Amino acid sequence: GMLGVGDVVTQEINLEARLFNARMHSAGHLLDVAMALIGQTLKPSKGYHYPKGAYVEYIGKIDVKEREQVMAKLQETIDRLIAANIETEMTTNEEGMRYIKVGSPTIGCPCGGTHVNATSEIRGLRITRIKTSKGNTRISYSLTDGKQR
Repeated sequence: GMLGVGDVVTQEINLEARLFNARMHSAGHLLDVAMALIGQTLKPSKGYHYPKGAYVEYIGKIDVKEREQVMAKLQETIDRLIAANIETEMTTNEEGMRYIKVGSPTIGCPCGGTHVNATSEIRGLRITRIKTSKGNTRISYSLTDGKQR
């Protein structure tokens, strides 16, 4: 039915789904940090942080001859960051904008999403593909611990 002013409602949060979605979302941030740490300077333009087809898209190209090496370096860096159990930092500026740092004390971005408390919670992050189309590079990823929703 229709809700009206003053109606009492009950809301439930599916904790398992919320925590999984926080991991997926935070994985995108960690991927971006790993890109910077391996020396890739492409600027992120958008992300899709859902189980079916998660990716971060960057403006610019990674040459096809470099992709295998970039994937290996990204995975190695991501594995190291996850093992380091780095705490997520959140700050808010004077205008109320939240700024999130996942996996790095210096690399972050404005974000209103739900995040993990530390990188170790992003277990099972795997880089699955690098694809370039129309001048942009899409780096796809998944969480491989069998808890996808």
